Amino acid sequence: MAKKGIEPGRELDLSAYPGITQVAGGVNAAGLQFVLVVSRFNTELTGSLVKEVLDTLVSAGAAASDITLIRVPGAYEIPAAVEELLSVTRPDAVICLGCIIRGETPHADMINSYVTGAIGDLSRAHGVPVIDGIVATHNIEQAVERCMPGEGCRGPYLARAAVEMVDVFRQINEMHNTED
Repeated sequence: MAKKGIEPGRELDLSAYPGITQVAGGVNAAGLQFVLVVSRFNTELTGSLVKEVLDTLVSAGAAASDITLIRVPGAYEIPAAVEELLSVTRPDAVICLGCIIRGETPHADMINSYVTGAIGDLSRAHGVPVIDGIVATHNIEQAVERCMPGEGCRGPYLARAAVEMVDVFRQINEMHNTED
C-alpha cells in the first residue's frame, strides 16, 4: 500500500518563486517534551501504538525522560485529560492515542466525532500541537493494520507529525516575533 502525504524533504521545489517564505517542520526531537494521552480501551492495539510512537520519538532524538504517558479509560476521556494537562503545563506537543472500532450501533461514530473535534479545539485554544492519533476503523482487521507494527501502522507518522508541528509552531512564532 502506498503511503499518503508528503515525506520530509520531498516538498515542492520553490526555486522558481524567489523571495517566498516557506515554513516546514524538521524531525529533530532532541530537547522537546512530549505527553502521550492514551486510551486503555483496546489496550493491545493502543499499547502497540505507544511503542511505535516511543521508538520513533527516541530515534528522532527525544530523551525518554522528556516523555510522559497518561492513561485514561477510553478515547472519550482523552480530551478532558488533555484540557487538564494544558491548563497546568505546556509540553511541546501532546499525542493522543486511541482505537475506536465501529460496532453495530452509531456509538463509535459519536465518540470519534466528539474526540476529533475536541482535540482540534484544544490545539487551537492552547497553541500547542495536539496530535489526533485516534484510529477509527470499521473492523478489527483495519485496527490491527493501523495499530500493530508494519507498513500501515500510524504510530511512526503520529510521532513525526508531533515533532514537525513543534518546529512549525516555533518557526511561525519566530517570524511573528521578528516582525514587531
